[in-house]
Amino acid sequence: KEGTNVYEVKAGDNLYNIAKVHKTTVKAIRNTNNLKTTVIHPSQKLHIPQHGGKTGEELKAQGN
Repeated sequence: KEGTNVYEVKAGDNLYNIAKVHKTTVKAIRNTNNLKTTVIHPSQKLHIPQHGGKTGEELKAQGN
């Protein structure tokens, strides 16, 4: 997906920690990956939104 990085889930990972490391939110990761729950599994590939999960329109509004 455009504007994302791919992250492979490792044993012991959770969405909160992944979001914190990548400076985004759990909600942004869930929305980007169409996750209905916060359950993730080792070796699962997640698209991590850049820019803290903001959309292109939100970034333009901020002047980025």
